[in-house]
Amino acid sequence: MCREEGHIARNCPNRDRGIEAEQVNTGHVNKMSRSQNGSAVGAVYLKAKVNEIPCSCLLDTGSDVTLLPWSLVKEQELNNTDKTLSAANGTPIQLLGVATVPFVLGDYSSSVTGLVTTHVTEVMLGIDWLFENEVAWEFNRNRIRFRGRFVQLHRRTDINAVCRRVILQSDVVIPPKSETDLPVSVILNKIPVTAETDYEWGTEPRELQNGVHISRTVIPTDRFDDIPVRALNVRSTEVKLKKGTEVANLQPVTFVTNMSDNEGPSTLTDFQVKDDVPEFIQKLVDGVHDSLPESICLSLTEILQKYADVFSTSDGNLGCTDVVTHSIDTADARPIRQQLRRYPPAHMAAITEQVED
Repeated sequence: MCREEGHIARNCPNRDRGIEAEQVNTGHVNKMSRSQNGSAVGAVYLKAKVNEIPCSCLLDTGSDVTLLPWSLVKEQELNNTDKTLSAANGTPIQLLGVATVPFVLGDYSSSVTGLVTTHVTEVMLGIDWLFENEVAWEFNRNRIRFRGRFVQLHRRTDINAVCRRVILQSDVVIPPKSETDLPVSVILNKIPVTAETDYEWGTEPRELQNGVHISRTVIPTDRFDDIPVRALNVRSTEVKLKKGTEVANLQPVTFVTNMSDNEGPSTLTDFQVKDDVPEFIQKLVDGVHDSLPESICLSLTEILQKYADVFSTSDGNLGCTDVVTHSIDTADARPIRQQLRRYPPAHMAAITEQVED
């Protein structure tokens, strides 16, 4: 902003230019996050020691409770809880329990109580902590008044931090030259406070390590655990992946169409499926997975009927082709004629049975 008097910030005529000038004068360019209306988002992180570990704590006014990552809590400090936690869309977030751990902010020492989960990676100080400590937040100055003293807030130092990722839930061994579904959990940098109806989340295709590739997978919206993500091992040796391995980052994805069980790439009336479906085509269609909607099965039937002439329905109609030719180079050798090798009569029955099978 221009920081001049006579108007409010959102009506500032030099809004964008003021931000650019402020960034240049500092001697470096800060990559600041922006809200949907384009305004710069203020600092929301508090530097403190939690359980004797220096960390940046997120002040999260969108969360009613304080959350602690499992990595900061020792098992002997964990207590059972009957509380439940869910995202804005109702997806349950698994809790390991509740813990009270030491909290040091400057020269002030106290403790903080929070719900413990594996689905967050940083301390999230919620409304309960802000209320208990009578915190007053001065957004325009990026500071809070905490128990009679002012504490400066800061922005995340990792400007490339992702907001969601998936990690491996358990040890997995991928056999050589094969693919498998990895059981993963979603890790959140912030609990969503509004339902995400315009988009969903999917993994980024990446090479996890040499010869191990992660596919693009759309993550279900109804859970954060036990999510299958397909991995391919092209190496000639097996690959062992340890629990907690970061599998992929998550990115928002938007569906082009929202197909229901009664909808497909085109309406059902557009399908030209004949009533007399050949038996071999019907067997192929009946063999597809039960999860496929009826519209996809109808579309598959139409395609198979359209190209039915390329299928061999019996041993006697393989036919001939001139698309591919093959020659055997015998150099200067003259062709010879040789009778088939005779087999003992006792072996003929076994040979005939093998050929017929």
